[in-house]
Amino acid sequence: MSIAIGEACPTCHHVRRVRKNVLSHAVAASALAAYGHFAEGEYFYAPDLEALPGVRDSHEFSILAYWDMIQEKPETRSDGGRAGWWMFTEHGEAFVMGDLRVPKYAEIDDGDFIGLSGPRVTIYQCLKKGFDLREVLGE
Repeated sequence: MSIAIGEACPTCHHVRRVRKNVLSHAVAASALAAYGHFAEGEYFYAPDLEALPGVRDSHEFSILAYWDMIQEKPETRSDGGRAGWWMFTEHGEAFVMGDLRVPKYAEIDDGDFIGLSGPRVTIYQCLKKGFDLREVLGE
């Protein structure tokens, strides 16, 4: 049985919705912090981002994978969970450097990636006014 977006399941009454993940200030600031503090071309542990200046929450960092800006290390933990180690792709490096515009939203349907949508933005457009790059880079 296929349930259309916006319709409720006749059994559980869950309404099927498409969620839009946005390239927010928090995600952009985390990307800048990671790029400025970890070795280029090497994997880094995402929870370590929260120890960096200017990063308040690293939980949304992994959504950058929807835009092909980061890739997860292809191994799992001993308990079968995800590794949590990430590395920037060429796409991600170009975005952080301000050389790439990407659609602002990643559309997700019940956990499945549908596609990207919205206006094309740079990292500078994702950051709030008054953002201080020196704070993120610890200068």
